[in-house]
Amino acid sequence: MNKKLLIASAAVALFAAGSAQAAVIQLTGVSGIWTATNPVSPAVSGGGTNEIRWGTPAIFGGQQSGYRFDGSAPPAVNVNENVDLNLGTFTHYNWPIFEPSLNTAQLTVETNLTIDGMAETIYSVFEFEHWETPNAGPCPNNSIPGLNANGCGDRVTFALNVGASDSFLIDGVNYFVAPAKTPFSDSQQFTGLCRFIRQRRG
Repeated sequence: MNKKLLIASAAVALFAAGSAQAAVIQLTGVSGIWTATNPVSPAVSGGGTNEIRWGTPAIFGGQQSGYRFDGSAPPAVNVNENVDLNLGTFTHYNWPIFEPSLNTAQLTVETNLTIDGMAETIYSVFEFEHWETPNAGPCPNNSIPGLNANGCGDRVTFALNVGASDSFLIDGVNYFVAPAKTPFSDSQQFTGLCRFIRQRRG
């Protein structure tokens, strides 16, 4: 089976609880490392780096499956409410493998900001859940033809661990980084967006 590479720009959003943003916020850089996995090393290698790998290649010349996160390093850009921006690229290397396979992984993302000219670093923890398919039906991703043309694509989901993540205050309003929706695509690519929006109360 041919290698299938799934790429998703990191889908995140800056959430606020309270009044509208008044400060000038600039995004200056993003990086991330994998800080926990299930199973642990040696079944999953690369902990503490931006790329993890697992599994025994099932074909001659194959590779292990894996995740990689490459943070964006843009020129400083203003972060505005309800305006899309990209914090980085998440890559899923999906090769045919034998066990052991990944079940869960934790990605810690370091977001560097300036708030009214003052440097701020925010650490956000994302919890990933992984379904390693046998490259045969039933397919987990709604049987999308393009995605599953060479078998079944694995299913990857993630969410913010709010309790383990940093927040910061602007004029008494609390902000943090959280996932935004990432839609499926028939081209094996996912378009990920982030956005500065408010969190609803209640």
